[in-house]
Amino acid sequence: SKYQYDFIYEESSDFELPKDILDMGAGAFKVPDVSSPFKYMKAVERIIKNGNYKIVHSNLNTLSVFSLLVAKKCNVKYRILHNHTTSSGVEIKRDLIKKFLRPFNVLLTNKPCACSILAARWMYGDRAVDEGQVKVFRNGVDVEKFQYSEDYRNEIRREYNLENKKVIGHIGRFVTTKNHLFIIDIFYEYLKKDKNSVLLLVGDGELFMTVKSYAKEKGIDGSVIFTGVRDDVHKLYSAFDVFILPSLYEGLPVVGMEACASGVPVILADTITKECAISDNVSFLPINDPCIWADKILS
Repeated sequence: SKYQYDFIYEESSDFELPKDILDMGAGAFKVPDVSSPFKYMKAVERIIKNGNYKIVHSNLNTLSVFSLLVAKKCNVKYRILHNHTTSSGVEIKRDLIKKFLRPFNVLLTNKPCACSILAARWMYGDRAVDEGQVKVFRNGVDVEKFQYSEDYRNEIRREYNLENKKVIGHIGRFVTTKNHLFIIDIFYEYLKKDKNSVLLLVGDGELFMTVKSYAKEKGIDGSVIFTGVRDDVHKLYSAFDVFILPSLYEGLPVVGMEACASGVPVILADTITKECAISDNVSFLPINDPCIWADKILS
């Protein structure tokens, strides 16, 4: 009732604004992908000018520079940069681009935000965080939706014939950041210890076939289930015996929060902020040895 929210998203996205949000009066605009920055900025500028917006809230991490630059040009009063990322130290090209763009983002925003203290320090620096200049809005989940359910557990396990199996689960896009090849290495080692186990990988992405081929190459494809994208992931956590997330980097992973809410034991990479440890079931491990992860899963 107080604010008009409109949403801008990229043409390549399959996102559709939910009906209940549209019914509340929200607008939705598709624009060229930010990978074509000049086309993207031209489209965003047209939308901002037509709507006479007072606030622009950008969730594109370091790529927010393109929307914030347009917002600055259009004299938008409040320019929110909401950072959700850090850097990996492994993706050299991506890290260089992010580090190059970072200072421009900081200059263009006048309302710096982040999803975690770690993400805030990475984007804005220690001094800005310590002086209270950055608002941290930690990612949250609907606890009731994700809490453990015996019915969900039985439903998913029947669907994939997982009765009496130990299930190691992971949910995430098949991109370099999520470290799926290392997940396959972990399960390869774990399978030596427990033949009666299955790895359930949920999601899709550019590396989907690469990961699938790697599992076959390692000779464990018969014990790895690729579910693709599902719209009922809240049910899947109940079917897992362990949830693993050995990401190269994260801001504050929503799937980590969801897994904690479900009560499943969670193993995270030590590259992930300790803010994720919202239950006693969370462990952190280095991502340099799959055998350590296999031993931890077994324990």
